[in-house]
Amino acid sequence: MSLPPNRSCVGCRRVREKRDLLRLSFDRRTIRIDPKGRLPGRGLYLCRDEACLVLAEARHAFSRWIEADDARRLAAEIREVLGAGWPFFLGGITKFLDQTGVSERVAGRPLADAGAALHA
Repeated sequence: MSLPPNRSCVGCRRVREKRDLLRLSFDRRTIRIDPKGRLPGRGLYLCRDEACLVLAEARHAFSRWIEADDARRLAAEIREVLGAGWPFFLGGITKFLDQTGVSERVAGRPLADAGAALHA
């Protein structure tokens, strides 16, 4: 019996089963979301978790492959796929990462602007 294929998340860098990660396909010009894992090109993998998306952005994981503006658009598309747009807009996971110090360790600064998040 063979083991299932594993891949590393570009956000948290943890190794997980391929089926548990969201695949992104890079074809020398753009990165596209590849939910079925069948698009041609080099694959990047991301956990289906808001925190990993924030970490990937903080590490500039997408802008290593594409222009910064395109990387921001890609992150917005990923948020829609993950259903994370609304919590992020309200401070969501970025506020948590700032409070726990993760954003300082990864990005060297808080991810949310002071006073930008709404308070619950």
